[in-house]
Amino acid sequence: MIILRKTFFMFSRKTNWLLLFFFLFGYRALSQTKTADSLKDLLDKISLSTRPCINDTVYLATLENLLDAQQKASAFNDAQIAAQKGLSLSNNLLDKTTDSSLKKLFILFKARFINRTGNLYYVTGKADSAVYYYREAIPLFKQANDSLRLARVIGNIGITYRLKDQYDSAVYYLFFTINNFKEEKFWPAVAICYNSLSIIYRTTHIYNKALEFSFTALKIATTLNDKTLIAQVENSISNIYKDLENYQQSKKYLFLAYTAAKENKNLVGVGFTATNLALLYIHLNRIDSAIAYAKEGLNAKLKVGNMSVIPTSYEALARVYEEEKNYDSAIYYFTMQIDTATKYKMSEIIKGGNYLLGNLYLTMSNYALAKKHLLMAHELTRINPDFSLEINFALSELYEKLGDYKQSLSYYRAYKAANDSVHNEDLARNL
Repeated sequence: MIILRKTFFMFSRKTNWLLLFFFLFGYRALSQTKTADSLKDLLDKISLSTRPCINDTVYLATLENLLDAQQKASAFNDAQIAAQKGLSLSNNLLDKTTDSSLKKLFILFKARFINRTGNLYYVTGKADSAVYYYREAIPLFKQANDSLRLARVIGNIGITYRLKDQYDSAVYYLFFTINNFKEEKFWPAVAICYNSLSIIYRTTHIYNKALEFSFTALKIATTLNDKTLIAQVENSISNIYKDLENYQQSKKYLFLAYTAAKENKNLVGVGFTATNLALLYIHLNRIDSAIAYAKEGLNAKLKVGNMSVIPTSYEALARVYEEEKNYDSAIYYFTMQIDTATKYKMSEIIKGGNYLLGNLYLTMSNYALAKKHLLMAHELTRINPDFSLEINFALSELYEKLGDYKQSLSYYRAYKAANDSVHNEDLARNL
């Protein structure tokens, strides 16, 4: 049986915004939880003055650190409460003070809490809300003369439009940041913008531009000696080469990112890069290595404790066992992928898991279960049409096996229409 473009992990072109967000932070959730607890204790010992004064910034700064620790530990509800509290306190202090220097400080804190609220919406996938808060922060950062945070927040708008698949807007804001913030202090933000442009061009299959922007980002990150950013960009370069089926180059850059994550004891980075290595070794037909990296990736993610990133590791293990024809283990891990993604309402991963599990049952000639899972995947294409091409093709093959040639032809026509559309888009890009 033919299985088309079987790459749902790193389906990624749409969902790796979340993976890259966590990868960029490079933290351990357990230690962050401990940090959050100690910051809560510290906050209890600090009180706001009866009248606004410079000491109030100590309280606001501590609250901001608490928010960051909670976010990095994936305690998003607690972080949201801290952000709203910080914003409310900043507003109250602004209303009460008449001192111009204090006003400027409190405006800056207000902007920072608004920006962090945008980050929280971003990481939880609420792109419209994230853009709203990022826009609210822009005039405040201008008032506070904080050009560095201004550059970051404008870049964040571009990255968030990428999440919304609004690529024209994304490209506009990303290039705005690149072209208007050229000093060395802005280079980290600029490098991230170049890497985001690379992801957009990879998504739209313009691989020469994707590589150009990735290598520009890598050059800046190397100049800055920012090892976390270097690893992030190397991961992006690896993904491009993987799409181009240049697996040796893909392995080269992915292994660099993996090694850096190991050296820096970055469990988040180890989790993602080891999982990606597992999928790469499947393509290289090195199943033993694929299993070892898949298990390492899963164990790293479990230690971090952020369950929302676990489904991709379950998928990697499922696909390794499917290659080994150990179908019982493959079914177990595909089911774990779907169940965990369902718990965290990750519709794209649910769709991918059902497609892959349905295809597996089709391989096993278990047509009843193949139909169940493929139709579940097809239903989710109504929300987002990604991978409707592959799903329609699988359903066409299924109904042919069932002898329902009318349904088979219907799904084949849907597949053919989607395939022609993709082909025409590719031709247009190459003109």
